[in-house]
Amino acid sequence: SLDLKIDYTYPAITTPPELAPTYLLGQSATFTLGATDGLSGMDRVWADLNVVNPDGSYRGPGVAVESGVPVTLDTLGTNTLRIFAQDMAGNLGMRLLIFDVIYDFGEFQTPLISGGIYRLGRTIPIKFQLFDAAGNAISAATPTLSFWKMSNGIFGYEYVETPFIEGDTGGEFRYDPESQQYVYNLKTKGMSTGTWKLRVTL
Repeated sequence: SLDLKIDYTYPAITTPPELAPTYLLGQSATFTLGATDGLSGMDRVWADLNVVNPDGSYRGPGVAVESGVPVTLDTLGTNTLRIFAQDMAGNLGMRLLIFDVIYDFGEFQTPLISGGIYRLGRTIPIKFQLFDAAGNAISAATPTLSFWKMSNGIFGYEYVETPFIEGDTGGEFRYDPESQQYVYNLKTKGMSTGTWKLRVTL
């Protein structure tokens, strides 16, 4: 008699153990690729980076990823890692993993502090720095500023547009190359007394 094994099952692709939800821009990352197949056995496993968007639509040529070989993460925002695995029967599986690449935020500089109390009508300089993974200052970002005011212990769903606050034009920070800081001079004239929540969008 002859026993035949017919394999219609895709390989089971494992998540790289090194995969983190967030990386810094320019950081080097290593991904260990792996998959298992209990019937016909594994043939090969390979991967690519940022060829598709999170919804599966085409993004661009991307970068080929080899198991255990470092790759530099130079795409800001949401990144996609596609892992492919093929077994000896020719069954091809794919798994799409997502992670974020961000700037290293250098914290707000004085005089702005969380929970600080400031006189109404004062101009408050809002300053911070952005860095990549190597500590190099980032000058090409376009951060913007927005606000919510607390009412009855809850921050409002609508925020005040920054042009109303008479700060720097359009709520956009300007970059000062001498101090390597992003700066927005917030004029509190036109605001009301109370607690305000500030958000910087990068």
